[in-house]
Amino acid sequence: MKDYVSFPVYDGNEINENIEKLQNLLEQTGIEIHYVKTNDSLFEKLNLGLLQFSWDDDVLQKKMKRNAGRKSKLSNYTYILEDVQNKVKEQGADATAKELGLSRSRFYGRLKKAKESGSYYF
Repeated sequence: MKDYVSFPVYDGNEINENIEKLQNLLEQTGIEIHYVKTNDSLFEKLNLGLLQFSWDDDVLQKKMKRNAGRKSKLSNYTYILEDVQNKVKEQGADATAKELGLSRSRFYGRLKKAKESGSYYF
């Protein structure tokens, strides 16, 4: 699930250059930066825009781990939750779990976690 936070910033001559520098710094963290011009009259008067930081909590958690331990047969975030749910409807949960290389209990655990967190990915 994507979250974001916005901050008003002065729309000066160097705004695009500074945003590019920030984007390069945060590229590996999974945080995206966008500069948004608004139609708000106060913002236009003060020559302001919004600097918006957006991220996906699931991706951030994955990137912040130290990558220790056994590697998963199924790499995380490769399947869209809706696609997995459609496969379950078509062929059943057991067959879907087997196709993905997961045990039945692990498959149900991941499915439950993805639904509870509101994640787009399985």
